[in-house]
Parts: sequence; structure tokens; C-alpha cells
Amino acid sequence: HQHQHQHHPNTLTHTHTHTHTMNTNAFSLAFTSSVQQTDADRDDDDDIDELLGMFSFSELAKLTDFFEGFDTDYLIKEYKGFQSAYPNNQVSLEEFKKLSQSTEWGKKKSEEQLNQLFRAFDRDGNQTIDFKELVLGTTFLTSTKVNREEKLKFFFNSVDLDDSGALSRDEVEQAVKILLEHNKALSHKLPPELNTPHLLTDAIFGLVAINVDGQLTPEALISAMNNQPDRFKALHLDLLFNVSC
Repeated sequence: HQHQHQHHPNTLTHTHTHTHTMNTNAFSLAFTSSVQQTDADRDDDDDIDELLGMFSFSELAKLTDFFEGFDTDYLIKEYKGFQSAYPNNQVSLEEFKKLSQSTEWGKKKSEEQLNQLFRAFDRDGNQTIDFKELVLGTTFLTSTKVNREEKLKFFFNSVDLDDSGALSRDEVEQAVKILLEHNKALSHKLPPELNTPHLLTDAIFGLVAINVDGQLTPEALISAMNNQPDRFKALHLDLLFNVSC
């Protein structure tokens, strides 16, 4: 690992002379405002070491690429605020719902939608979200530069209630129901043959190739997204898996 510091000078340099003027409302985790003055006593090098233990260099490079003006300095500020708010580095579902209210991406979401997001953010499935999961989840949710296939795989988890790696008809119908309930304009726009969760789910299963168990895999959804983009969009699969941007 000794060479890696030279490979990513931009990611790892942290100067204190500039202020961050980037558009952080896309990314902001809303922690910097909660940092106490006393936290400033902690050495930034300790934070950098901890962050480097948490994120791989390629992940840090991606974050720098995905958000204009993003660097380790900004991440350290967020990390300090996160530690101050969640000393055990864990955010529960209820805490996640509260935290979401202070973000651009979360404040208009319903309880069911936040449950779905929590499931997607919680990569290791331990029912809590740590700092890294929060940063990566926010990235997938808000950055327009994330590859759509990666995005779909990420949000697949929000619909996969039993973590089986494939979606049953019931799981899809449940997700469609939540989508239509919270996008009333959407359901009004749907043609009569698609305007109930059941009908829309039938159409989705008609479009996407099913596996031997009659379920949908991420690969089959990606194939439909790439090969039949118009139909994929018409069935609102782009909204279901947050790949509309």
C-alpha cells in the first residue's frame, strides 16, 4: 500500500485554506453543522487514517469524481459531525428517518420509501447504517455520474425484501404499490391496462425475462433497461430503481 499516497494526490490532500463552495445539497449529510468546537482538537491525521481504513482508494477517487469540489477535507468534516451525532458509528432505522428529514433527498419521502432506502443503504444487512454506507448510499441516490447499471444493482436491495438476490411477483407488486401511492400524478398518467399495481406488475413480468423460479434478477432488469429502454421507462422501472437520471 505504500505507493498509493502518490497515486491519488487530489483525493488525499487536505488543506485548510479554502472553503467548500461546491453544491453540497446534492451530497450533504447534514453533519457539518453539528460539529462541536471541541472536536477540532482531534488530529485530522487520525480521521484520515480511519477514513482510509473505511474507504478503498478507488471509492475515494470515485467520490471525488462524482462530486465537484469533493475531497478528503470535506469528508473529514462530515465524519467529525457523524461521530459527534452517532458515537458508535451506527444509525438505526428510526435515526435514519430523522436524519433524512434534513436532506434534499429525504425530506419528501414517505415512511415506506425511507424503509426501502434504508434497506438499500444497509449493505451488510445488519439493520444499522455506518458512515461508509451512508456516504455510498447518498452517492448512489444523488449523483448523476454513477453508472446506471451500478445504480440499479444498488437499489435492487430496496425491493428485495427477503435478500434472496431475486424479486418475486409479490415483492415487485409491493414496491409498485408504494411508488404509485406516493406519485399520484404517475398513476393518473398510466393507461387503463397498467393503472393498478397488479396490472403494472404483470406488465413488468411480461417485459423482463424471469429466472427458473419465475423471479427477476438484477441482470435481467439491466438487460431490459439496455435493450428496451422506452418500455422500461413506460413501466416506471426507472423510478422503481432510481435510475431515471
